[in-house]
Amino acid sequence: MDQVWSKLTISPTHLTNISTCLDNLSAQSNICAMVLHSSGQVISSQGELPDCDLGTLGVLLAGNFATARETAKLLREPEFKSLFLEGKSRRLFSLSVGKHWMLSVVFGPSIRIGLIKSLCLKVAKELELVLRDPGDDGEVQGVGVDQEFRESALTAIDLIFREAP
Repeated sequence: MDQVWSKLTISPTHLTNISTCLDNLSAQSNICAMVLHSSGQVISSQGELPDCDLGTLGVLLAGNFATARETAKLLREPEFKSLFLEGKSRRLFSLSVGKHWMLSVVFGPSIRIGLIKSLCLKVAKELELVLRDPGDDGEVQGVGVDQEFRESALTAIDLIFREAP
């Protein structure tokens, strides 16, 4: 039986392969890694992010990539393949995987971005093979939104547009 997120379907074999890729990545460093669809739906994750709703994070990351895609068009770039965000105690690196997928990693300041980028590039190549079936043109058709994802998206939108106290 396939694992289903609305109309986005990932087979158990693909989920196992995705989890293996994330295991390989997280085993080499103390991070939280996730694979998500460009719609913001988190497909698989490894590692912990205490007090963080991964569904909401997925929606926000997808929004960042959508913004980057439009920025690239404006600057006449073919695309921006990665994003790096740096905070006081956490950093986030995201990398596009094919046309519709992203690999995102949250890590601490003690881990160098060069290491994360190198590991992510390696894992992204593996994920591209996993996420693209033979004969697939890379397009995902009929991606829908389930209730849990919808609630996460609405929460993220509320957080973005809430009035400042």
